[in-house]
Amino acid sequence: MITTPGLQRKAATLALVCTKAALDGWRPVMQEQDAISKQLAKVQRWHNECLAQLGVCPPLKDNMGMARRPIHQLAPYVSRHGLTGVELLDSLSALTWCAALMVTGVYAACMTYRKQPCWRYLDQTIWTLGERYLLPLSPGAEEKGLQIYEKVA
Repeated sequence: MITTPGLQRKAATLALVCTKAALDGWRPVMQEQDAISKQLAKVQRWHNECLAQLGVCPPLKDNMGMARRPIHQLAPYVSRHGLTGVELLDSLSALTWCAALMVTGVYAACMTYRKQPCWRYLDQTIWTLGERYLLPLSPGAEEKGLQIYEKVA
């Protein structure tokens, strides 16, 4: 359990920054009518609700600016320069799994946020995205996502 409000906010911010990075990465890759796009839209909705709950209301010029240190830690995993095809899919899937682990961590360990329905729904929708859509597309992404999580969380 994380009891200090400042540490809870830091964990929540890092989870939302990672989720935003994953969502931003998927946006140009997916087709509008695709089932994955519909699930991504659900994740985006609850991400925005969690941002609002934290007091960071979208649209922002740069949501990443809400936490400079976490972004610095995530930078190597957010960059997709030169990646195409399977490499791009694996990179985005791993980052999304990392975000799912972070969101679950906030929901499980931070009582301030556990009481907010938006965190429960963000947790549910991002796990549905991972289990239903990303595992079949990118086997092993959950392990790569866990490795990212262990380095940045």
